[in-house]
Amino acid sequence: RGKALAQRIQNANKPVVVHSISGSFWTVICMLENMEKGWRDENVKAIVFDSCPAMSDKEAFASWLSVRLEHPRLKPFLAPLFVPFMAFCGITNDWRGQTHAKMFGKNSLLPRNASILFVYGSNDPVLNRRYLKSFINDIKKHKSTKACISEKEFDSVHTLSIREYEEEYHETHADQLLAKVPEWSS
Repeated sequence: RGKALAQRIQNANKPVVVHSISGSFWTVICMLENMEKGWRDENVKAIVFDSCPAMSDKEAFASWLSVRLEHPRLKPFLAPLFVPFMAFCGITNDWRGQTHAKMFGKNSLLPRNASILFVYGSNDPVLNRRYLKSFINDIKKHKSTKACISEKEFDSVHTLSIREYEEEYHETHADQLLAKVPEWSS
């Protein structure tokens, strides 16, 4: 899907805001990888990472399913089920290493001029906070002076802030992301 999305967005040839929620993060990384670098750097103006990136391990997948089933105590029983699922999907240590290189460091696929907003819930069992903070810090370290990196924490569970705090969620996007894109704020 990432390759098809990249082509479709580039064909539209307009400035874009990318909004990633939960596991769609990996599709977004694949999409960014399949965009022409010059086009991506010039036209991806802003990115929202809502409840992501999660680690790609059995605990994150089990946490996600236990949240969706509304039974957090199931997590330890669900985690082993995701081992064959991850293998089936190609989530291996090699894949994790390649994906890490696409996400982190000076050669990351993230456009350095893009303003980025991280939205996450205070009660998110899916996200590993240290991993999330390391990602945010890496982006801050490598961003251009034009880019603004913001965070907004809601009192919600994984991905539910968009529904539980709809008005504040939209205001946060307008104030902490879109208003920080120089071409759009003047």
